[in-house]
Amino acid sequence: MRRAAHFLGLLLAVLPSACSPPDAVLDGDLEIAGMDPAFWGVKVERSAERIVVSINFEPDFTGSAPLKTVNEDGSYLLTSSTPKGDFVMRLEKATCLSGLDNDMAFDWSVSLDWEGETWTGCAKPVSPAPPEAPRAPAG
Repeated sequence: MRRAAHFLGLLLAVLPSACSPPDAVLDGDLEIAGMDPAFWGVKVERSAERIVVSINFEPDFTGSAPLKTVNEDGSYLLTSSTPKGDFVMRLEKATCLSGLDNDMAFDWSVSLDWEGETWTGCAKPVSPAPPEAPRAPAG
């Protein structure tokens, strides 16, 4: 009986993460950064309903919280409206190496086409998406 209770406890501890789709982390806050072709970064701040974009030490600009869609190839698109146009980031669940010596590994690679250039980098989740509000009973 104790073994069954122990097994059930382990199963319940693992079950929520096992049932979450791999892209669920993209619904929370993210930090995205790259060095190609220049230093750039994006902070996705879901609670503030915005992104903050930093490119090559120029003044930051902001955009709306990104809308997540699935691309035809299975990658994910995060699209944000900014004063400079739509900012569309393509994310793939793949090992991404970053840092001057590629000494940091992340789970998401990112690319985007911006102002005539293709930018590449890595993404990491900072905080999970807020839980969904309970639904009111029908009736």
